[in-house]
Amino acid sequence: MADACARAWLITGDEAWRDRVDLAARWFMGLNDTGAQLYEPSSGGGRDGLTQEGTNHNQGAESTLAALSALQLARLVA
Repeated sequence: MADACARAWLITGDEAWRDRVDLAARWFMGLNDTGAQLYEPSSGGGRDGLTQEGTNHNQGAESTLAALSALQLARLVA
């Protein structure tokens, strides 16, 4: 989502797309349905899942890459 929105912002210059990149990154930081943080700054890992009780504590490659990518894109377009 962050990548698609960043590309849309680069192509159109529409600030709404830039805001959505930021929103996608903030989702990993706890702006989601449960308020749980999926990105773990101390390890640099992204948690694998979001449940009603919180997060799955596994930090797989795909989740970590998704979190890092979203956070980097938000910083890039800021």
